[in-house]
Amino acid sequence: DGTKSAADSAIAFDGSNTPYVVWVEPDGSGINQISVSHFNGSNWAQDGGSLNIDATKNGSNPAIAINGSTIKVSWTECIPNLNDCQLYVKGWDSTNSIWTPANPNSLKAGDPGLPSRPNDVSLGFINQVLHVVWHENASVYARKEQGNTFVSVGTVSTVVSTSSNAAFGSAATGSQVPFITLVDN
Repeated sequence: DGTKSAADSAIAFDGSNTPYVVWVEPDGSGINQISVSHFNGSNWAQDGGSLNIDATKNGSNPAIAINGSTIKVSWTECIPNLNDCQLYVKGWDSTNSIWTPANPNSLKAGDPGLPSRPNDVSLGFINQVLHVVWHENASVYARKEQGNTFVSVGTVSTVVSTSSNAAFGSAATGSQVPFITLVDN
């Protein structure tokens, strides 16, 4: 929508080199929603509606990863004016043109009932398995998709600077070895 301010965009390309973009944009009530569009050769076409699990909570920190035709998006949703967020992942079901939860529960590492804020979320496929890396409560966590859930790959660091807004990324070399970049104290 050209009348609204979009932010926090990320891009990835499918196996046919079609670009997909995920971004944050406020709805009519001012609540940030997560959206995805792809370029169909002449126009940008939106893929489904808002990805937000709860349309009353602000979406932020979107990330996207594509492996062939498998498209996955992650983001956080926060209770307005509180430092409490959940981390979600959905995959694109091209047959039904809908986003489906890759894991029905939040990936947030801390107690779901206690305030915490997953940040700097990165997605990547390693050997065709989706991996998620994020910063939460001064630690860096990594999980990988296994069946219908995510399992821990470990806590990368427990002394990450929370004030640095460190960027985290995962990339795969030709040998499919993951690399994570972070600012550590």
